[in-house]
Amino acid sequence: MIEPRNPAPVVARPIALLAFALVASSCGLFWESLVGEPIPLWVINSTGVDGVSVKLDGKVVASELKSYGEEAPGMAQRVSLKEGQHRVEALAANGSVIDAADLKVGPKTRGFLFAPKHGPDACFAIVRKAYGDSKRSGGQLLFPGTTLWEMPFSIDRWFEPSPDQLAVQSGSTGAHDDAVRMLPCDQGTLVYPLPPLQ
Repeated sequence: MIEPRNPAPVVARPIALLAFALVASSCGLFWESLVGEPIPLWVINSTGVDGVSVKLDGKVVASELKSYGEEAPGMAQRVSLKEGQHRVEALAANGSVIDAADLKVGPKTRGFLFAPKHGPDACFAIVRKAYGDSKRSGGQLLFPGTTLWEMPFSIDRWFEPSPDQLAVQSGSTGAHDDAVRMLPCDQGTLVYPLPPLQ
């Protein structure tokens, strides 16, 4: 007597594949909710000359940028980045390249700041403000010898001060807010030093 084949193994394979796909998809959505998509590249013009344009991978993504000598509302433009290798270029009003840099966006990338050919009086820093019982405050100067910076962690706001008050999540007694700021500086040294970032 010939025993009929058990269909369970045949059926189990597609079910296992479907389950794997659902888990992978859920992990992907969870990861995106953590890091946020797409990754921001913030561009500012502090060259001292108006009319700078920016290209990303050969395509103009920001044009006729006004030059800022100090922090002001609307000074930065946000460009969206996808995962992979990219080249960013800054062009003068006559079309000549005045600065260029290569960057790589990976799974853990949090964002970039590009300040092409900025002067020695332009300094950029991450400033952290603590709320409630949090002791995590201070600042971190972004190395003045370059024009492209990758953020070491997620940034809450760009070129604006942290609010005076911030809602603390339920179950927590403190919080902090991280902001990238343009601060007064003299030859790459902050005029008003920041305490170390905690």
